[in-house]
Amino acid sequence: MPFDSNGNYTLPTSYFVENGDTVLPIQHNPPFEDVAQALSATLLRDGRSPMAGDLKMGAKKIINLAAGVATSDAVNKGQLDSVSDAVTSLSSTVGIISGLRNKVINPSFDIWQRGNGPFTSGYCADRWSVVFGTGASVSASRTNFVPTDSVPFVDKYCLNWTRTVAGSASSFLGQKIEGVRTFAGKKVTLTLWAYANAAITIRPYLQQNFGTGGSPSAIVWNGPTSDPQALGFVGDGVMRKFSFTFDLPKITGKILGTNNDDVLWLLFEWQSSEPNGTITPTRVSLVEGDARAEADPIAARSLAEENTLCDRYYQLHEGTFFAFSGSGTASVRRYQLSFRSTMRSLPNVTWNSGASFTLDERTAQMARWFTDPGNSSSELALGTMRLDAEL
Repeated sequence: MPFDSNGNYTLPTSYFVENGDTVLPIQHNPPFEDVAQALSATLLRDGRSPMAGDLKMGAKKIINLAAGVATSDAVNKGQLDSVSDAVTSLSSTVGIISGLRNKVINPSFDIWQRGNGPFTSGYCADRWSVVFGTGASVSASRTNFVPTDSVPFVDKYCLNWTRTVAGSASSFLGQKIEGVRTFAGKKVTLTLWAYANAAITIRPYLQQNFGTGGSPSAIVWNGPTSDPQALGFVGDGVMRKFSFTFDLPKITGKILGTNNDDVLWLLFEWQSSEPNGTITPTRVSLVEGDARAEADPIAARSLAEENTLCDRYYQLHEGTFFAFSGSGTASVRRYQLSFRSTMRSLPNVTWNSGASFTLDERTAQMARWFTDPGNSSSELALGTMRLDAEL
């Protein structure tokens, strides 16, 4: 064979002659025949002949490959990246917030299933949470909206974000929007109406957080790309509109955590160097494109729709529920609660009932309890239930 299995070519042993030797046909012809056979097996640069076998690259790259056109053409990495970006863009439009222009849930702080506050950490109004900085004292609570001629809407409630001790690190108010694919690679506009009782400046961010579990990619912080890049309050208590655009990077090549808790996190930062006081936001929207020229891009939904969206993450079932025994003798009794909406994940379930009930089973759609088989009371009360599947 002209070439060995590694692609190396060796002339036949009969080719070698020395000065003064007579060259015989048996020496002369086979090497040239072998060379001809070897050349016929080579890949010509002008592509005039097809491959006669699979092309083994040996872990080497094919570089400067043109874009494929025909259905049988190879495609280059640029074409694959374009497909990946298109899939990512499509993914950002599916899920719980698909079809919703405004990706912020409970944007006007109408829903407070956990109570009216004040809350000093964690969730407050549905889907909204506060994070206090080191040594800081902050709270969030519901307050009534006061209609004025200076704003083009009339809402029912607002949120009061109050800080009395600055501490040594920033405090935050924010909402985790489910799915880091949301708006990836797109320009978006953040709009809100707000006022403060002091000359405070806070900064908005959109954090691309790839979740937990496994080896997710590092968090990406994104500030506004438009001017101004912060909310500057003069402290006169007059509600004003603030709008910012962001150019979110693509997430091509990023690794998502395995716990299905990746988010686009809308955050407002209150730096410790800023004055203390109370900031009152409402009417928060995050929409695709540059919507700064719009009077109010919130794309308001009905309260029923907003409640359903909130119920995916947290549900409060108030009141007293009973598990009855027909005979009043000792037996196992069960009570099953069907949830108002399917929850994001298997919820954490708490309830009020003393020691009478034990959680038997739970899914994203229901929970079931059973009673102590030794308890022969004619009826047992199962109280207020809280279901938590927050991000």
